[in-house]
Order: sequence, then C-alpha cells, then structure tokens
Amino acid sequence: MRALTCSLLLVVTGCSETRPSNVVIVVVDTLRFNHLGCYGYERNTSPSVDRFAEEAIRFDRAYASSSWTQPSVASMLTGLHPGAHTVFRMERSLPDAAETLAEILKDEGYATAAVVSHRLIGSGTNFDQGFEVFDELHAKGYRYRSTPGVTAKAIALLEDFADNERPFFLLVHYFDPHYNYNRHAAFGFAPQSAGRLKGTESIKKLRALPDPTQEEIDLVKGLYDEEVRYTDQGFGRLLATLEELGLKDETMIVFTADHGEEFYERGWLGHTRTLYEEIIRVPFLVRMPNGRNGGEVVRDQVSLVGLTPTVLDIMGVDATGREYDGASFAPLILGRRGYAPSPIFAEVDFADRPTEPEPGEPPSKKVRKRALIQGGFKLVQDLFTGNTELYDLERDPLESVDLAGERPDIVEAMAPKLDAISEHARADSLLLEERVISEEELEALRSLGYVGQ
Repeated sequence: MRALTCSLLLVVTGCSETRPSNVVIVVVDTLRFNHLGCYGYERNTSPSVDRFAEEAIRFDRAYASSSWTQPSVASMLTGLHPGAHTVFRMERSLPDAAETLAEILKDEGYATAAVVSHRLIGSGTNFDQGFEVFDELHAKGYRYRSTPGVTAKAIALLEDFADNERPFFLLVHYFDPHYNYNRHAAFGFAPQSAGRLKGTESIKKLRALPDPTQEEIDLVKGLYDEEVRYTDQGFGRLLATLEELGLKDETMIVFTADHGEEFYERGWLGHTRTLYEEIIRVPFLVRMPNGRNGGEVVRDQVSLVGLTPTVLDIMGVDATGREYDGASFAPLILGRRGYAPSPIFAEVDFADRPTEPEPGEPPSKKVRKRALIQGGFKLVQDLFTGNTELYDLERDPLESVDLAGERPDIVEAMAPKLDAISEHARADSLLLEERVISEEELEALRSLGYVGQ
C-alpha cells in the first residue's frame, strides 16, 4: 500500500486558522540549495529568495526524487516515485493515467495554469494535464534568457486570477540556471576569463576539460551564480505582484528546485549521473498566509514526492482513496504533531537515447542508480556496476568517505528497505507511454548536455 494522505488535516487537529485560498509553486531548474544566501551561501545570489525565507518555513533537508528534470517534476505533481509514474527517460511521456495535482485541484473548482520553460516538461510530454492555461512559449533552449518572459506571463496570469472569484493553482518553472550559463556582467560574479576558459565554452568542452584548476571552476561557478541572481530578480517581481494584487496573504507560496548541479566534485559538470547531495538535496521554502510560522527551520528530512499530498492536506482536499508514494509533511508546515520521518528514496534510470548509437556516433550515456537515506546514513547502489556506497551524512555531508566496506552491518540493514521501495514502485507502475523524439528536439537536448555527452 502506498502512503495515504491525512485528509482535512486542519480540521482533524482542531486548527482554526484560515486555509490558503490559492497555491503558487515556483520551481527553479538546476538550483543548488547551497548557492542561496538563506542556506548559508556567502555570495549575494538570492536577495529576493532570502527576504522570502524570512517569512517562510525553510526545510533544511528536502530531497528531489531524481537527478534531472523530467522524473523529478513528475514526482512532485503525482506523488509517485519515478519507477511508478514511469517518466524516467526522455522518450517517455507522463501517462494519462497519472492523476496530477493540477487535475485534482481543477476538479475541486480551482483555476489552473502553468508557465514552463523546458520542453521536457511541456505539452509534448503530457505535463499539461489538468492545466486550463499551459504556457510554454519560453521553452526556447539553452541560449535563450527565459526569466523575463516567464515572469511576465506569470504576472499576467496573476492579474487575471485577481479579477476572478475562483481559487487558483499556478505553477511557475524557471530555467535559466541550467547550462548554458549566460553571462550577466552587472552582478560581477565571474571574471572575463580564467586559465583555459573564456566563459563561452560548450558544456561538451567543459566536461572534457582535463584537470580543471580551482580558478577555472570558480569561473564556471561565477557564471552559474549570475544566472541564479538573474532568476532571483524574476522571483522578486512575482512576489511583488502577489502583494500588489492583495493575493499574497491568501496564497500558499512554495519555492523549490527539481535538482541541483555538480561542479567537478566528482570530476564532472552537470546532472543526471549521480544521486549525491549536491544533486538531489534541494531548497524548499513555504510561505503560508500572513507569514504564519515564518522564519522557522525544519530539520526533518522530507521528499518532494510528498508535495502533492502535502498541498492537498493544507488546502483541505479529501484524499480518501488516493494512494501516494510520498507522505504528507503538512504537520511540519502547520506546526502540528503527527509527522513521522520516512526514509528518503531517490533513483535515476537514464539513457540519453532509446536505441544504441549508430557507428561513428558518440556512445550512449546510461545510468541506473538508486539511493536510500535513513538514520543519518545514505546508501547508493549502482545497478549497472553492482557497486554499493555508504555515507554518514551527519559526519561527512560532502560524501567524501565511502563506509560500505567498513560498515557492512548498516549496508545489510538498509539494502532490503531500498529493494522493497524500488520493487513496490515498479510493481504498481502506470502503463508507460513512449514518444518519438524529433531531430530538432534531439539537437536541443544535445546542446543542453543530455545527449551524446
């Protein structure tokens, strides 16, 4: 059995506080939690997010369910692990049988809208299910600066919602921190050049760079940080509009990311290949109406596969009969008792093309890994190589010392739980739906580093 949400949580706990009328979920693509000021970053990358954090509840240990956009966002919107919703490869579409948060809220009378800027979560992959308005005009690839357009469309939707008596659900997806890292010189985080780099290199060249120096890594990080700050400005304008329209204190506002980014910590740049903390641990902040419980920090670990049941709980939507892989963590947001931390499960089952490459083509990138976090330890299994890793996240948060050989007792205790979660997800999986990737899309994915890298 999947975990059932605690329906009508506010009523059950006797809470007299007013429920939010609306929900806004902001997802920033490829945003590392520790590149934000409110998570301890020293560089001024996120003034808008940091101000928001002062009025929000900040989760210190929130985890994405996978290491790249498509499966991670699908899990947020369905409450299912990637193995269950089946959207863990690029040639997959979100099945029609998947009941999304947007579909549920639409049936409850909400106006539903989304603005997305990555085609992997566009209408071509069936992520528009349940959205009355689904804007993907700014999903134009890695060279395009999409934040202004995404923000403008989201603001226009908020203005429409303000004139409508219906409650609303708005999903806003920002893409700019994803590679290519465009330069924003006004912020001054990146030098013009460093060592062998000019800041204009392709991701393929950066990944092939032998033994990058710290100076070169700092240049890459500086460009990334400029993109984060650029996106932060868009988020700030969105928040200002909510306040100007009188919607801020009627709305539950969620800020998060689909995954992080690796900056040569493991000898590589990007995501999709690993399940280490820099990739799957993500920012997660929730502002309730009137900033209720604002400024609090939640230390309990949560998985964003629980986002849909959590939103339903808080909005008072009866979830009876619906089964989810993620437990609702609404009690942590509402300051109520009753939350029992669950093990964190994450997985990546990725191939950059559905078929083997033709002679002369770059080799296909294939990754199949899964991870479990429980009791302060993290177990990672590579299902292709058979390798197992174990890390003590409390003593070794950078995951630099593999304890699998020293602590077989912990490996043996955690491995059956990891097997059980993975097998259960796939046993109850939805009928997968495959799609044909066009040559145009394949080229766009290649430029983003998903294919042939």
